[in-house]
Amino acid sequence: QAQQEAMASILTHVHPTGIESLDPSLEDGFQRLFSSSIPFELRDQAVHEGPQTVGTLELLQVQLLTKEGSSFSHVRVEVTKEADLFFHYSFEVEDTEFYASKEGKEADFPEYPHKLIRAFNSCVERPESHLAVFVVPPGGSTARLDFVENGELDFIKLMSIQFSRTRGELLQRHVAFRYNVVKSKLALAESRLEEVGILISTKSPSLLRELQNMPTGFESR
Repeated sequence: QAQQEAMASILTHVHPTGIESLDPSLEDGFQRLFSSSIPFELRDQAVHEGPQTVGTLELLQVQLLTKEGSSFSHVRVEVTKEADLFFHYSFEVEDTEFYASKEGKEADFPEYPHKLIRAFNSCVERPESHLAVFVVPPGGSTARLDFVENGELDFIKLMSIQFSRTRGELLQRHVAFRYNVVKSKLALAESRLEEVGILISTKSPSLLRELQNMPTGFESR
């Protein structure tokens, strides 16, 4: 609790561009290699497991992090949702684990992060044929990401990754960080709005009064 309050106090006074160093994802020497919003199909049942189910399409935030520079001895993928700060899943693998897996028999570990990035980018660039299906079974303690290609006759599963749901103190730290990033950006925007208001009131007080009386939302004409 004390650690979260200290972080909140720091973030309140930090410009958003300087907050990144406080990101829990970047601890222990991790560096961000890839970060993007990816269209995911969320399901509670995997492809080819029982009757086909229709999932919901959502934009999820994906970041891929690596450790120890270009040698890529450790890779982590995190999947989050902007609308739900408690939606946080991660997948981690070290080079020794990778080479003992099926993937390790087909590719070198330094190439693996780039293979994942290409798979994510394909879901953005070719959504009509490439899908990222995120299967979250009841309970949600684990999840599976299936990269799927929509063939002429059937779905072809290209690659699967097993994720674990982030819990406990680490999840609380991620939630506190993301909440305070939004809070800091909002404070910066409000400060900028105040500065613009002062400028307009100096140059054209009547215009400021007109702007203040205008509805806050956009109305269709």
